[in-house]
Amino acid sequence: MKCPKCGANVKDGASFCPKCGNKLPSGSSKTPFQIFKEGYSNYRKYNDGTDLFIYPIPESIRSLVRPYFGIERNEEILIVRDTTTGIFFRDPLKQGLVLTDKGIHVIVDSSNINEDTTINWTWDIISRVEYQELCLYFYDYDGNNAPIHISYFLADISDDRDIARIGRFLSSLFTQMAKAVEPQASDFDRWNKEIGALVEKHKYTEAISRLRQCAIDQPENASVWDEWLGRVYYFCLEDYSNAITAFRKALSESDSENTEWVANIAYRLYNAYFSLSTHTDAEFEIDEMRKLALFAAINGNDEEIVYTTDAGENKTLKQDATSDFYTIDAMFKEKFFERPYNQRKILLPVKQYTDLNQETLNVISVDNLPEIDFPIGHPVTNQLYIGHPYLPHKYLPFENYQLELIEDKVREFCSLAQKLGATEITIECLNTSSSDGTISGNMSGNASGQHKVVEGNVSGHLEYSRHLIEELTHSINMHQTFTPNQPPILPEGMVWYANEPSWQRLYAQRMEGSLLTHEERIETRKSQMVESNEMREIKGELKSLFASAGLEWSKTEEAKYQMQENAILSIKVKFAPMKQLTGELAQQQLIEPAIDETSQLTGEEQEYLDEVKECLADGELGGSERRLLNKLRIKLGISEERAAELEASLQKPQLTEAEKEYLEAFEDALEDGIISENERRLLDKLMKMNEISAERANEIEKMVTKK
Repeated sequence: MKCPKCGANVKDGASFCPKCGNKLPSGSSKTPFQIFKEGYSNYRKYNDGTDLFIYPIPESIRSLVRPYFGIERNEEILIVRDTTTGIFFRDPLKQGLVLTDKGIHVIVDSSNINEDTTINWTWDIISRVEYQELCLYFYDYDGNNAPIHISYFLADISDDRDIARIGRFLSSLFTQMAKAVEPQASDFDRWNKEIGALVEKHKYTEAISRLRQCAIDQPENASVWDEWLGRVYYFCLEDYSNAITAFRKALSESDSENTEWVANIAYRLYNAYFSLSTHTDAEFEIDEMRKLALFAAINGNDEEIVYTTDAGENKTLKQDATSDFYTIDAMFKEKFFERPYNQRKILLPVKQYTDLNQETLNVISVDNLPEIDFPIGHPVTNQLYIGHPYLPHKYLPFENYQLELIEDKVREFCSLAQKLGATEITIECLNTSSSDGTISGNMSGNASGQHKVVEGNVSGHLEYSRHLIEELTHSINMHQTFTPNQPPILPEGMVWYANEPSWQRLYAQRMEGSLLTHEERIETRKSQMVESNEMREIKGELKSLFASAGLEWSKTEEAKYQMQENAILSIKVKFAPMKQLTGELAQQQLIEPAIDETSQLTGEEQEYLDEVKECLADGELGGSERRLLNKLRIKLGISEERAAELEASLQKPQLTEAEKEYLEAFEDALEDGIISENERRLLDKLMKMNEISAERANEIEKMVTKK
């Protein structure tokens, strides 16, 4: 039978459910004696008055039976079967069977009386009786049985058909007699009543002590006692921390096959978490609450009433857990990016929730995703994504995330090299067998995974296809040249730089001015976000999820989650000399002054700066110009310090290599103090060849004439 409250399987005749402690409906109102008298007529005819006596039993026989079998005076004797040798009325009745309205007594061998040769079972410990192959099996409520041969109920067993018929008849009759008796109270029943009484009297400390002892004394029902304990803490004492401990223990001990019972504990546990966070400053256990609420929502009882709302609506555990789950799921979405990277690293969007019992994956409804930056065309349901290690909102498809990350990392390094004054960058894949991008080949001998991340060693002759290396070779430019025109600076918005010590050392060396060449090696293994043991966990959880959602785990899916080979990229960089970059910068600043970018010019400051530039156009500032500029400064409300900063930003011009060549040619031509027509013609030709404007050539010539 099933418990009407929790649905657990319960032995026939039990008075209390061993799982939830619910009192079960009682059996028949008739006594065993009444049932026997009403139903034994078909059996009465087998009374032979010699070895087998069937009610009513003669007084002479009863007098012999009671003392030897220990039958009480208030017991009604219903069947007597004598299996002793000799004439019954001359020899004492020493062995056989006596069945009464209180139970059954058997002595198999009077010469050797012990537990193995006797049976003394009362009807309150018998749950049912079954007949099979000349035996009546008497079962107790723990599933134990005592087999009694049919010869103890029949003097003549020559007719097999008659024996089988009477055997089935007696098993049914005796089962009805057993069910008419209130089952003997088990330790569980008595202890359950005792604890219930203590709780009703508000003796919570005694109840808690008794429950803990019960869990020790009856480990097979430990989950029941711990769930009981959790309810006392939760409802009676509002001690949510201890309630959580008790409920979690009960959940770990419970029979996972009884899903409704487990859902009941899960329901109480996530409510305890919620109450704890509401009444204290404790953090929400959102992951655990979300998992428990979904389990309760899926497996909860559809009939058990949890509570009645203010509107008079009755809600079941299943309905309430479903409502709670959506609330908790919204909280999970809101706090998703507050979690450490390792806890939110792996993401799986799904169309419908079926299971959240994962340690590695974050399973989220595709309709309830946080604000995530996916590639175009994504997200796709049931496809795995991995978070970018340094950009919290960016997630990449799992099967090619290494390629995306390494490309991003290489491009950032190249950008850094450019800003530091690179003139040439060459990228080479070291573990490729050819320079033209053909990457497939053979590998012989032994390998321990230095250039290939595998689960274990590789030996022998191995055919392989390095998909990742091939993709990298085709997607990244192999050779680039540059003409730097700025002094070295650190680019803004770098993602990888803060976590790459070798890049930081490169920047420091370059800024010292002596570094002209550099080689950087980048391995995809160092951008690998998933280790081999973690990959096994991911595949296991994915397979379980696919099974619960009724999806097929195909070879294509299996291939997506294999460890990629390691690609090693060599990036060689040549830098321009620092002096060259400094000179070129000054030339640019001749036209556009190098104002401190951190300061914003006001209208008055810009007006003052424009006047200074006009005055400097004819050379250095004279005394009268300085006095007039000072008066203008005071009128514009600019301090002396700020005026000095503005004037300092106007540096004297410096020349590029082409302009230096023109300057030297002009100085040579002017050596005798006069520029002839031929010299001017040659200077104009040199000016055009070096792409110098006439205005710029005039400014360069003034530098010489003003000396």
